[in-house]
Amino acid sequence: ATPVSPTSSSSSNNNNGKQWQSNTNQRGTGPGNGASGSGSGSGHARSPDRVHGNKRNKIKVMFQTAKGMEKAGKWNEAIDIFKKILVDDPLDSHTHLAMARLEARRENGRPTTNDSDQQQHSTARNAFQEGTRCCPRSVHIWQAWARYEETSGDLTRAKELFEKALRLDATNPYVCHAYGLMEKKIGNTKKAKTLWETALKKKPTAALVCSLGEILIAEEELDEARELYRQYQCRLKSERETTEVFLAAAWLEEQYFRDYDRAEELIRMSLQKTPQSGRANVALARLEGRQNRRNDLSGKDATRKRLSKICTEIEKGYVKGPENGRMFNAWANVEIKARKFDEAYRILQSGINLYPIDTSLLNSAGKMEERRGNYTGAKDLYQKKPKHRTICTIARSIGNARTATFTGRRERFRTSTGIL
Repeated sequence: ATPVSPTSSSSSNNNNGKQWQSNTNQRGTGPGNGASGSGSGSGHARSPDRVHGNKRNKIKVMFQTAKGMEKAGKWNEAIDIFKKILVDDPLDSHTHLAMARLEARRENGRPTTNDSDQQQHSTARNAFQEGTRCCPRSVHIWQAWARYEETSGDLTRAKELFEKALRLDATNPYVCHAYGLMEKKIGNTKKAKTLWETALKKKPTAALVCSLGEILIAEEELDEARELYRQYQCRLKSERETTEVFLAAAWLEEQYFRDYDRAEELIRMSLQKTPQSGRANVALARLEGRQNRRNDLSGKDATRKRLSKICTEIEKGYVKGPENGRMFNAWANVEIKARKFDEAYRILQSGINLYPIDTSLLNSAGKMEERRGNYTGAKDLYQKKPKHRTICTIARSIGNARTATFTGRRERFRTSTGIL
């Protein structure tokens, strides 16, 4: 397996409001938005503070319900709940953001033209406009709207929106990272570097570190990239982000400095901090496989040995498992390449037992069922995934099943009639 450069573009969308926080810096002073009372009522009367607290708790429950509906693929139901929340509290920035982003997903990233009629009928764009009107100080809504316009192909409008977000928070890591990625894509690497370096001084994230490192490597400033990774290896609070930086540093050592021992050392350092990290364990297994191939030994055996050892320990409960089934999927892929399909299928089933909604495992197991000709089984596996990810795979499975059925009938007809 060839090493893959660590990717960090997905991190720019992590500010999705999963954690409920107070909106005191983003909310207006309208009814129900922080008006406090004395709380000195008598009898059964409730103080305004208590009434407001109950309202916020109700909205919190509704928001969590809507997010659950979204994850289950029930997008229309989720949108309905978001709208009900905004009737009760039109200044709730989290709900505005969540609804606008879901509307953008419903459009499925299809680019919109500059035609005024089509722009007016974009429910996502309308949701973003309403969100910024009600919550003009919500950096996250401005950033998400900019990303939407970028994916729709309107880079000029996207740039305007990114600039508005930066006027609210000039060092916001999510805004700077997403804006920098867009500038890099159009060839303006100098602007991208400036954005990322500015944000790194105040609010470092793995996405910023890895993206800046990739630019430095592309410009052949390898020592600067190495120093950048070293500087931030222990400065990030999140274990996941720390792992990303260690893996980026290991990739640099292996691919550009040809220091394989140092690459392995960095991955092991990452595992000392997060022993259950699926990414780090898979990276180490693949590195050992590549090292074996360099020494004219079997690389697959080394990778298989490490992955099988870890997965077996997880199955038996000897060690704490990672957050997803990445290692089981990697092990199954090794067996598939060795054409050991039954063993690969067994590994995938073991992984699904531990991680029943892991998308990568379900997708791989579905493909295995298609390989076996069990299209019904493949369809059942695909249907366990979130709805928005299953449509194409289910359609493909049904299409393959119909093709196989037609082919079988055609062959039986040819055999019975003697037609070749």
